[in-house]
Amino acid sequence: MSSNNDNIEGQPPAKRQRRSLGASDRVVLDVGGTKFITSASTLTSNSAYFASLLSDNWIESNNGDDEIFIDQDPVPFKILLAYMRRGNIKVDDIDTDVLSLAEFLGMERLLLAIKVRWYRNIGKGPVVSTDDEIAVAFDKRGGIMKAISSGLFPHFLRPNDVDADKDYAVLSITDEGYKLKEAGKSGPEHETYGIYGALNSLHLKRYTYHESQLRTNETYTFSRRKHATTDRSGATDIFIPNNNEIVGQERKSYVKQFVAVVDHENENVAFRSIRYHRQNDAVITNPGSWLEDNGFVTRENEYERIFREHFEESLADKKISMFSRVISKSRDDASW
Repeated sequence: MSSNNDNIEGQPPAKRQRRSLGASDRVVLDVGGTKFITSASTLTSNSAYFASLLSDNWIESNNGDDEIFIDQDPVPFKILLAYMRRGNIKVDDIDTDVLSLAEFLGMERLLLAIKVRWYRNIGKGPVVSTDDEIAVAFDKRGGIMKAISSGLFPHFLRPNDVDADKDYAVLSITDEGYKLKEAGKSGPEHETYGIYGALNSLHLKRYTYHESQLRTNETYTFSRRKHATTDRSGATDIFIPNNNEIVGQERKSYVKQFVAVVDHENENVAFRSIRYHRQNDAVITNPGSWLEDNGFVTRENEYERIFREHFEESLADKKISMFSRVISKSRDDASW
C-alpha cells in the first residue's frame, strides 16, 4: 500500500522526509563489493528495509564514514538508487533482478506502480477501479515473485494482446435499422444510421476487432481488449517509456472513421454519417480527390462485405468500397 507521502505531487519521494540529523546524513554502502555513497533520508523515505536498518539511534551516532554491507547485486541496486534520488525509472532499466531487489528492499511506492502496470498489461481478471485494489488483485495471483517465476515478466514490459480478456459488442441489422449493444451491460440498444455510422460508433469505443466466427444471422460481434480502469492517481507515472512505447501509446489513441463509396448511375457517390449517432447521411457526389484530401485512404475489405450484405436492395448490384481514416479520439469520451 502506498504511503501518505506518495500523494504529494511534483516532489520526488527521496526529498520529502528530512530528519533532524545528528553527526551526518551521509551513508556509505558496500553492496556486493561496490561502494555507494548516499543520504539516509534518500534510503529511508523509499525503502522499508532501510527505514528499519537505519534507526534513529544509528543516524544520531553516524559519523559519515561507517560502512554498511548489503549482500546484494550492485547492478540492480545502482538502478534503484537512481530511482530513489530522482523519483522515476526508465522502463528499459527494469528487469527481473531489479524487480526482485525492489521486493527485497520493500520499495512500496515503486512496487505499487509495478503491480498496477503489470496487472493492466496482463489483461486478465476482474475490472477494478483503484490502484490499491489492483495491487490486491495482483497479489492474489501470487505477487511479483510468482509472476516472474510463471514467465509473466514480458507482460510488465508490454501488454498481452493475445491472451487478454475481451469486452464484446453486438451489431444487429434489422428492418428497423442498425442497433448496438455492449455485452454484459444493462440498458437499451443504441440505434445508429447506416453500417458506416455503426462502425464509427464501434471504433469510437475501441471495438476494433470483428469476430467473424461469432456471426449469427443478422448479427455481428466486435471485441476490444479488456483493461483495468483506475482512479487515475498516477501511480505508473514514475515510469519513463521508451520510444516504442511512446509510439504505441500514440497509436492506441487513434480510432477510425468510415466512408462508403458506391458506383451509382455512372458516378461515384460517397456516403458518410456526419457524426456517430442516428441521423441523415452527408453525400459527396463525385468525391474524386476528396477522399485522399480528407485522409480516407485505407480500404476496409472486411467491412465492405458487411456493408454489401445489408445495403439497400436497389443498390445491391453496385460496386461498393469502404474507406477509413484515422482520427484521434479517446474511448473515455465516447457514448452511444
